[in-house]
Parts: sequence; structure tokens; C-alpha cells
Amino acid sequence: MTPDKKKLLSQATEALQAGEPEQAISVLKDLLEKYPKNEIASGLLASIYAEIGMLDRAEEHFREALNANRQNPLLRLHLGLAEAQGAPPVEVAMREAEDRLARRRAPGKSRHRYWPCPGQKAPGWPPASDPRDA
Repeated sequence: MTPDKKKLLSQATEALQAGEPEQAISVLKDLLEKYPKNEIASGLLASIYAEIGMLDRAEEHFREALNANRQNPLLRLHLGLAEAQGAPPVEVAMREAEDRLARRRAPGKSRHRYWPCPGQKAPGWPPASDPRDA
């Protein structure tokens, strides 16, 4: 890591420890302008955004950090937490899922080409006469 990166990261962490997240955000944005693929800066910025409730920005920066290092399990965890915090309530999600399912399967239409819906008879079944009866 170059001395410039170290200096900017230490400024950001000092600002956080002093209780000044706005200053830390400004320093991290400057660092990311110079070094856009810095996963530490992206992850730290995302964590700050998540902490102050800006979940959409947090998710965006966690994804940027993951693009820099896809193998980082901590980034994956934090991205999942940010997504979960911004997720709609369970009732809304369930209603949306039910609506999608209802649109996918209209009444009387089977998803399978040769299989009837419950309560429907397959075309040509049962046969009019069973050849074994003759």
C-alpha cells in the first residue's frame, strides 16, 4: 500500500474515532477517486453508510469492494446484512411472491404441456373404450 493510501485511510479512521463520519466519508471519497479499486476504502465507506442508514449507498459500495476482491467473506456478510436491512417487510415480500405466482399460472392453464391442472382431465383420457374390454 502506498504512503498516500495509508495516510488517507488513517485520516478516515481518525475522523471516525473522533465521531465525524462526514469527514471520514469525504476522505474516503477522495481516496476512491485516486484509487477506485481499493477494497478497504470501499468497504469502510460502505460500513459508514450502513451505520448512518444510507443502505442503498452502503450496498453499492459493498458491491464495489466485492468486485475488487470476490473472495472476501466479510464483505459478502456485510453486503447480505445491508440487503437484509433494506428488505421490505415479510408481509410485503409474501404478497409480491403470491402475485407473481398468480400471474404465472392462470386458472385452467397447466405449466406442463401434457399434464392437466388439478380438476381437469387430460385430453383423450380416459379412453372411450378400453381395448382390453373387448
